[in-house]
Amino acid sequence: MNKNSATDIAWRQNRIVRRLVLILWFALSSSHMAFATAATSKQSKVAVSSAASATYVGSDKCQQCHAKQYQDWLKSDHFKAMQLANEESVLGNFKQTVNFHGIESRLYKEDGKFWIETLAKDSKRKKYHLPYTFGHYPLQQYLADLGDGHFHALNIAWDSRTKGEGGQRWYHLQPTEEINPQNPFFWQAHFQNWNGRCAECHTTNYQKNYDAKTHAYNSTWSEINVACEACHGPASQHLLFAQTGKLGGEDKGFKNALAKPLSWQFEKESPIAKAIGNKSDQYLNMCGGCHSRRSPLKALQANEDYHDNFRLSLLNDNLYFADGQIQDEVFVMGSFLQSKMHAEGVTCNNCHNPHSGEVFTQTNDLCSQCHAQAKYDQPSHHHHAKNSTGSQCVNCHMPARTYMGVDDRRDHSFTIPNPNTSIATGAPNACTDCHAEKDNKWARDQLKSWDKNRATSHWAMVNHQARAMDHLATQSLINVINKNDQPPIIQASLIYQLGALPSQEAIFTAQQNLFSNEPLIRRAAISNFMSAPPQIRWQTLAPLLNDNNRAVRFEALIALLDLLPQMPAEVRQSLASQIDEYRESLMLTEDFPSTQVSLAMLEANLGNLQMAEKAYLQALKIEPTHFPAMLNLAELYRNQGKAKEEEGMLKNALTTMPDSGTVQHSYGLLKIRQQNYEGALPYLEAALGKLDSQPRFAYIYAVALDNLGNTQQAIKVLNKANEDWPNQVDILSLLIMYYEKVGQTKSIKPVLNALKLLSPEAPQVQQWIQKYGR
Repeated sequence: MNKNSATDIAWRQNRIVRRLVLILWFALSSSHMAFATAATSKQSKVAVSSAASATYVGSDKCQQCHAKQYQDWLKSDHFKAMQLANEESVLGNFKQTVNFHGIESRLYKEDGKFWIETLAKDSKRKKYHLPYTFGHYPLQQYLADLGDGHFHALNIAWDSRTKGEGGQRWYHLQPTEEINPQNPFFWQAHFQNWNGRCAECHTTNYQKNYDAKTHAYNSTWSEINVACEACHGPASQHLLFAQTGKLGGEDKGFKNALAKPLSWQFEKESPIAKAIGNKSDQYLNMCGGCHSRRSPLKALQANEDYHDNFRLSLLNDNLYFADGQIQDEVFVMGSFLQSKMHAEGVTCNNCHNPHSGEVFTQTNDLCSQCHAQAKYDQPSHHHHAKNSTGSQCVNCHMPARTYMGVDDRRDHSFTIPNPNTSIATGAPNACTDCHAEKDNKWARDQLKSWDKNRATSHWAMVNHQARAMDHLATQSLINVINKNDQPPIIQASLIYQLGALPSQEAIFTAQQNLFSNEPLIRRAAISNFMSAPPQIRWQTLAPLLNDNNRAVRFEALIALLDLLPQMPAEVRQSLASQIDEYRESLMLTEDFPSTQVSLAMLEANLGNLQMAEKAYLQALKIEPTHFPAMLNLAELYRNQGKAKEEEGMLKNALTTMPDSGTVQHSYGLLKIRQQNYEGALPYLEAALGKLDSQPRFAYIYAVALDNLGNTQQAIKVLNKANEDWPNQVDILSLLIMYYEKVGQTKSIKPVLNALKLLSPEAPQVQQWIQKYGR
């Protein structure tokens, strides 16, 4: 959930809460907390290893006993994740001048060091030392030393593929952006900062050491790359045990020793192998922390419970396609959790050598470990010639998507191609990825000719409808959720999506999932209560403040933050430990502008307005183009009666991010508050048709047009909004009112028919039905 949406924040901060009613509910807080402790704080007992105080010893100490693993690691991407820049590690041509986006950059070597001369954020040309390489294949980036401990990854990268593959060239990672010093993707902007955004997963034992007062870093690491202890944890106790002959017992000297991996065995006539042993998430915990799109909740440590340490991104719009296939860079885990493989107990090391990172084989033999060749590696199954590209399992079930210009990454949800889903939602499918000259209807017919009983329905259909905020999707979405036959990450994503379609039925469904065994589902269910009345929200979510999962506790606290100002002092004090834990978590990423916005919201709800303002300003110091901080700070100024400061901040946001619908709409509302109604119209209009546009923007623009006597134009706006966001009760109701106003009663019937499906019992709808007929 995007807790940084400026319009959501403004809405929440301006809610009128009846204090007397709230006090009644808050008085029950002690009983709620007691219930929570009994119901949800089932903390598992973890055996304390002798390695609790272990220290890092370095990978060199490992090779004597683990020679094969060490040699495998030397060939891995992990080993080359980051290196000192020297003749051996640098792959790029540093005798070249390149020009991208009208910016000339000279890459050169001088006195044995590597340098770039290019445009800086102050629009002046400067020289920067490049002391480190970042990655190696299929591209290599370089880290520039900006001073004060800041290292930034250049967005000019070296394509390290062969010439025959199109490589051996410099290229720009954002070829379609209009890159300039004011752009958020400019190489010196926050997005390219190595210290906060890259380092913990490219080094071992990384310590960020950020000083917010000086906006400086003193970052350290024990090894420059992803070494043995990055995955296994500090090894001093393990080394001591090895040296003293004490490795025979269960305690191997690591804080979290790895369980024995599952083995797989074919039984009788079954074409799919069954797992032998006990399932374990330990290997996902080990790999998932870096191979996922997530936010940290505590300091990164090897092999600890993933969902207690990270807030995993759900299958949200713009990150994943409607059917769960990868869209943006999401780094594997969110995909893998959707798969049948994960449900059966398959883990990363069933297919990948954990030390080299390579798959055990590039052939179908990899899949044949568990899927019998006699059934699956046959033309009767894959319908392609044997040993052809189309006969390769991965090309149908793990289609690749290209990131960073040249990096092909395979989808790990192991999907079955479904052209029907592609036709309905626009999601890609493996058939037309390969047969680019064909369309999805051809693919659908082809698959149907192979198997007339092939399933065509998919949860993606209703997910796509819900993403468009179509309220007619509500019951269908609830039906899919109630089946409870999807992996937890899909269930959670659908429940989260339900939160955008508020209704009594949605609340009831979410409530049923608040105490699921799966933390992802509990977390998603909480989001449905963001718009619930204060007393219901408190009564329902207070028990989850003591949930045994950190991500769930924080989600519950965030959902209740705007109630803090109305809470009696004793209740606020009872939440001190939860607030402190949340604040401590935020400090892990205090060098992120988005985190400073979250800190500001926390302080504002605690009544610390000066601290809130300071946090917003710190966000803008970190990233001057971070418009959510501008919008929220403008709202803070407005609530304090600082009209001049509010307008200045909104103007700044408008200059910085004119392509944001939220920014345009916010500035239009400012003009309305200033009673400059004509002046508001261009901004309210500009708010539509943007990536972050919302149906509410169209509603307000239509009202403004009508108030200025342009009802016909308002009708056009509402009809367009109904195309973009079908079946919005507010949009349809306002449309009927305006049709009545201009006497276009013949246009009312189709709108009313849609409204009857959405809200048949509403008094106003009943009046219209009586007036215009069924």
